[in-house]
Amino acid sequence: MNTEMIWKLVIAIVTANAAIIGFIQYLIDRHDRKKVTPERMMLRALGEEKLGKMLRKWMHSDVRLADDWRIIENLYEGYRALGGNGEIKKLYEEAERIPTTE
Repeated sequence: MNTEMIWKLVIAIVTANAAIIGFIQYLIDRHDRKKVTPERMMLRALGEEKLGKMLRKWMHSDVRLADDWRIIENLYEGYRALGGNGEIKKLYEEAERIPTTE
């Protein structure tokens, strides 16, 4: 084997190791995010309750206030990050169609 081929082999091995380590780290992070703790359960339940009330309020409205919508967007992103979906997602998607006013 010549020197160039050895260097290519070393670079390939190092690159493959970095990819494997990155993939393992991704799996660990994903697993950690899915851990159900009492705190996560409580936060998700509170988010579901608050979002449900706010979103249902708009179901009979023709417009939504921009300030209120920004709050809901932030709450919804946190709720989704905690694993929330289902009815709140449907309500959120319906409320997205309502025009926003300043």
